[in-house]
Amino acid sequence: MIDLLTTATRCWRLARDQHAPTQQRLHAVLATRHGEMLAPVFDSIIRLLEAVLGRPIAVGDLAPSEDERLLAGLLDGSRTCDANVHCSAGLAAALDGAVKSMRIMMAMSLPLSAAASA
Repeated sequence: MIDLLTTATRCWRLARDQHAPTQQRLHAVLATRHGEMLAPVFDSIIRLLEAVLGRPIAVGDLAPSEDERLLAGLLDGSRTCDANVHCSAGLAAALDGAVKSMRIMMAMSLPLSAAASA
């Protein structure tokens, strides 16, 4: 899963930095993995994560960044937002809902072999 997440997160970050449409860029990169329907979900969850963190999401170079690992951990259930992240209850609930939606959409959108290896 981390490979798909880092690819999508880095695509999103680059699009934002270039002031380009994020969902269109995500759609193009995710289509190569039959996950193009995930573009709006990725866009939403990354925007929410930035709001919760109170800063732009950081991406890695060769290895996943801490933010990319956090997102992967949120989605696989192994992580929660760190105790030092202070956000409103509304933002925390929105992120929780986005994580649940992402899990459902990934299960529905990705072929079984891709979901297992993603």
